[in-house]
Amino acid sequence: RFFEAADGPQLMTIAEIKATLAGIDGFFESAAAADETNRRLIETARGLARKYNETQTSMLIRLASPFPPHVLNIVVFWAAILFCGDGLVATPNAVTVGAHFVGAAAIASATFLILELSHPYTGYIKLAPSGLDRVIETLGEVSVAPAE
Repeated sequence: RFFEAADGPQLMTIAEIKATLAGIDGFFESAAAADETNRRLIETARGLARKYNETQTSMLIRLASPFPPHVLNIVVFWAAILFCGDGLVATPNAVTVGAHFVGAAAIASATFLILELSHPYTGYIKLAPSGLDRVIETLGEVSVAPAE
C-alpha cells in the first residue's frame, strides 16, 4: 500500500531509489530466456517494472512537496502590495478598515486551506484513505478486453 506510514508518504532517498532499480535490473538479468519471444517478454517486463518504479518515485516526490514554496511567497507579496496600495488611497473609516480585515482574513484562510490540503493525510484536516482504497479496489475489478 502506498500510504502505509501514519504521517503520510515517505520520501525515498537516492540510495533507496538506486537500490530498487539495481534490484529490478538484477532480477531481470538473472531471468533466462529460452527463445526470442521470451527474451522480448522479459525486456518488456523490465521496461514496465522500471516505469512503475519511476512513477512511484515521482509520486513520492510530488506528494512530499506538492506546493511550490515560492508560489506562497509571491502570493503573500502581491497581497501585501495590493492591501498597502488600497490602504494608502482609501479614506480611513469603519467600512474600509472592516473591508481590509475581511480581505486579510479571506487571504489568510485561503492560504491555510491551500497549505493544509496539499498534505491531505496529515494536519488539522485529514482525509480518510478509505475512499482511495475503494477506487483502487474498483479499478482492480475492472477487466480490460485484450486489444486486437
